[in-house]
Amino acid sequence: MNFANLNPLNWFKKPAQSHEPAAPRVQSNWSPLLSGYGPGVNLLESDNSYHIELAVPGLTQEDLNIELEGNQLIISGAQSRQRSIDVDGQQWSIARAGFFQRRFTLPADADASTLEAQLKYGVLTLKVARTGGARPERRTITIH
Repeated sequence: MNFANLNPLNWFKKPAQSHEPAAPRVQSNWSPLLSGYGPGVNLLESDNSYHIELAVPGLTQEDLNIELEGNQLIISGAQSRQRSIDVDGQQWSIARAGFFQRRFTLPADADASTLEAQLKYGVLTLKVARTGGARPERRTITIH
């Protein structure tokens, strides 16, 4: 990241050289700090269970929340970090905050009472057993 772009005095140094208004330049300079946060997800299926894996590096158990609402599995998390660095004799304080929420509809043959969660090495793994009942019918839908 180029910290010179974050210096507010640099935003208006040479307005004649740019044909865009100042507001988009200001917004584009801050966009790396304001971007949303969303973890990567893997959905896995075996004969006995379903697995959901979310990449949540840096988050702790206290940062995460898992809820079950009917057959909806809701996973959310929040992260807020702040650090100070010295750049060419100037002290900079960098804060980063992010929130995510992911919803998953559990399949009809998932036994929600067996839901387990584990956080290890920055990966949140959820496991839910499958009931021995019939699997939902699968069919191909024709596109018209």
